[in-house]
Amino acid sequence: MSTDNIIKYTPEDVQRIMAERVRVNYRSATFKAGMIAEYCFEYPNGKIHADVVCAFPVDPANADYDNGVIVCNKKIEAQIWPLIGQYSLITGEKL
Repeated sequence: MSTDNIIKYTPEDVQRIMAERVRVNYRSATFKAGMIAEYCFEYPNGKIHADVVCAFPVDPANADYDNGVIVCNKKIEAQIWPLIGQYSLITGEKL
């Protein structure tokens, strides 16, 4: 198997893709201290992948909006890696 046509992504690529193609709506959880983030990823063909991630602290006293956003962003980024990899496997194109 030739490695010449393998498409690779760096963390910087993923950060760029998140800035260009991911929209996120953050909100505080209603019944428990924590953060909920709804996000959508738009493919180049206009199709949308939407999902929800959340972050709840073990100790409710540690609930902080800014930390919740950071945790949710890391979870979203972890879910974006497979999406862009699958896109590249199917199309042969790098985002």
